[in-house]
Amino acid sequence: MSLLQLRLKRETRRSFLAEDDADARSAISEMLRMTGYTVVEAVDGAEAVKVFNENRDMINLLLLDVRMPRKEWQGSLRGGQEDTQGY
Repeated sequence: MSLLQLRLKRETRRSFLAEDDADARSAISEMLRMTGYTVVEAVDGAEAVKVFNENRDMINLLLLDVRMPRKEWQGSLRGGQEDTQGY
């Protein structure tokens, strides 16, 4: 991770939320935004893997629904212990 990426990660409070229930996702996102987080969202497991991997270097907080459709993310987000250091 470059010095610029580290600085941006410290200055930007970015969360990743994977939740299939629209009402729950909306409520949680709103609470996070009210506390200063930028929220990146996914609505199912397949989208969670894609979106997380696109944003993983900038995420400070990870919130995952453990029961959701297309939940192949459960193993894929980890991919290996070294991939999730700091989470």
